[in-house]
Amino acid sequence: MNQNLASNLLTQLQGIVGADGLILDDDLRNFYSTDIRGKCETTMAIVQPGSVNELQAVVAASAAANVAVVPRGGGASYSSGYAINTPASITLDMSKLNRILEVNKTNSTVTVEAGVTWEALNKKLTGCSLRTPFYGPFSGGIATIGGSLAQHAASLGSAGFGISADSVLNLDVVAGDGTLISTGSKSAVDGINFFRYFGPDLTGIFLGDCGALGIKARITLRLMPRRAYRSFLSFSFESFEQLADGMASVARLGVADCCFGNDPTCLEQMMRAQDTSIEAGKIIAKAVFADAPNPVAGAWRLSKMVLTGQSFLKKAGYTCHVICDGHSHAEVRQKLALARKAASRYGRKIPNTIPMVISSNPYFSIPQPMAEEIRRGIPQHGVVPFDRVKELHGKIQSLYNKYKKDMQSYDVRTETMFSAISTHAFLYEPVLTWADTPSEFHAHYFRKEFAGIAISAKENPNGRELVAQLQTETARIFSDIGAINFQLGKTYPFWERYQEDSKPLLLALKATLDPKGILNPGALGLPA
Repeated sequence: MNQNLASNLLTQLQGIVGADGLILDDDLRNFYSTDIRGKCETTMAIVQPGSVNELQAVVAASAAANVAVVPRGGGASYSSGYAINTPASITLDMSKLNRILEVNKTNSTVTVEAGVTWEALNKKLTGCSLRTPFYGPFSGGIATIGGSLAQHAASLGSAGFGISADSVLNLDVVAGDGTLISTGSKSAVDGINFFRYFGPDLTGIFLGDCGALGIKARITLRLMPRRAYRSFLSFSFESFEQLADGMASVARLGVADCCFGNDPTCLEQMMRAQDTSIEAGKIIAKAVFADAPNPVAGAWRLSKMVLTGQSFLKKAGYTCHVICDGHSHAEVRQKLALARKAASRYGRKIPNTIPMVISSNPYFSIPQPMAEEIRRGIPQHGVVPFDRVKELHGKIQSLYNKYKKDMQSYDVRTETMFSAISTHAFLYEPVLTWADTPSEFHAHYFRKEFAGIAISAKENPNGRELVAQLQTETARIFSDIGAINFQLGKTYPFWERYQEDSKPLLLALKATLDPKGILNPGALGLPA
């Protein structure tokens, strides 16, 4: 881009967001251009609008200058979601749009700006004895609501209420020319935020779009009472096939709020990575106690954790963890009985320490380094119906067996997590890890959160290349079996898998909403 034009735009942007809202520091520009997967180009600038009006003005000015606008939420992307494809780009950091605008107890709705994190919203709603049906991914300590809606997210509340999109009512979205579009009941003249459907479901167009069709500015989610009673189950299975049957049986009942699982390697890594310091133990104990409905229940949960410890996990194999809640002890007991009966046909009950801790402290930090080594990791996932789960697992395991010697040679390991989504879908998420020097993404968090701790690791280019090859072949397996993906970003093969007869409609939407093609170029694999 012409230097004079770039300078003029940056001056204009500074006039919109102020000196504090325009970041030109080289190290930060490099970091903001990098996600867990890596980076392409480096952003020209990081722009932090502090209001929706500023957001609109930033997009309009960028469009006039033909400069791409790449939105970034909490930065938890692992599919190049906010990777910079062209040097003539700015990164739109949504962190200052972090206000919870209204908690409407009468209408059971909450309206937030897109930069609010799930953890911040959950904390606010806890004080009102309310919750959103879906209440965030495990990365919800940094993951924003706007980012999750742009990418789709599953985890907390997904077994009972589906994914992030299933809790959305209305959106205010900034189009590629800076105009503001409202959806659902809000789209009517003098419209009110309370219902998703008013004519065609335009809300859905902007969910899972990776910011390619519009930038989420304000979001209205539905609310429900926070159920006062909650309890937990954990099961161990000798094989993945038994785990899959057990999780599907529990999910189909519709009694679980959360239903997730781990393979043996993932469980081992969780145990190794756990901070066993006294201070960390105090934090967990405090959270577990606070999560209980009353002091007696809190004391019981803590004593149970102390008595059971985690030694039983060393031989647990595949594990599934279930969280059930309700408005009374009787309701929760009934749900637990149904879930226990369903899962016990395939596995055995084990102490419920893991879901108890997850419930009390649901949002993890990113990253979670291990004291004894530096390992990089990239997740990947596919969502399939229950009748494809075992076939998918078999194909993935065959792939790992094919590369077994190389994986051992280059210290590449695999661990897998699983989640039930509502009553009809199964999320299969393998994570490949390898010993290597930290990426800019990880190094930034080390410098920020672990200052004074030396980072020593050897380059492992062969491991890096092998992981890339394994991910390419894994993506092909997902596609061939009919899996769908969240967090499409610029990595998953969405556009090449999209039916030819459906492509013109999506292209027409893109052309209408983003006529200059400035919104997150490359997202969804859409042609320029």
